[in-house]
Amino acid sequence: MLQLGQIDRADDKPPYRQIATMLREAIISGQLEAGGRLPSEPR
Repeated sequence: MLQLGQIDRADDKPPYRQIATMLREAIISGQLEAGGRLPSEPR
């Protein structure tokens, strides 16, 4: 399962920017494939 991290509500960056940064880092590190689909949320 992919773990991206936690949203830091105390951070000045809005949550959508934090998520974008986490996704970018996951692509660069090879955890995600560029252009690939994101895994669905587990139930």
